[in-house]
This record gives sequence, structure tokens and C-alpha cells, in this order.
Amino acid sequence: MASDLKHAHVVEIAVDEEHQHKIVTAMNAVTAMHHHPLLEISQSPGHLLLLKIWQREEDLSGRRIALRETRMDAIKRDIFQLC
Repeated sequence: MASDLKHAHVVEIAVDEEHQHKIVTAMNAVTAMHHHPLLEISQSPGHLLLLKIWQREEDLSGRRIALRETRMDAIKRDIFQLC
């Protein structure tokens, strides 16, 4: 293992301003996620259950709305073809 350290070397990679900005932006996004209000809610078991139920209901509502919009678009196309 000591012989491996003799052959090891460090490669330094220069970071320009554009990449530095991307790194800072990514770090800010991670920090923002740690301070997200839903994080605090999700740490309580009761609140987490309510949050999951709410998310499930929201997903189901969204699917129903999307289905109705699809039907409505199909009806509009049929009406347009009849005219």
C-alpha cells in the first residue's frame, strides 16, 4: 500500500467562471431543498401521512381533469369535422 502512494498523483482541474456559476447554482438548489416547508411536514409521521394522502388525491384529480380535457378535445375535433 505504501508503494501505491509513491505512484499516486493529484490532477488539478481548472474551473472557469461558467462552471463555477453552475456549481454555486447547484449548491443553492440543494440548500433550498433542505429549507423546503414540506421537509418539516414530512418529518412528523401524522403530517407525512396527510401529505401523502393529499398528494394522491391531487394526482387522481389531475388524471381526471386530463381525461376530461382529452374527451373535450376529441368532441371539438368531431364537431369541427361535421361543420
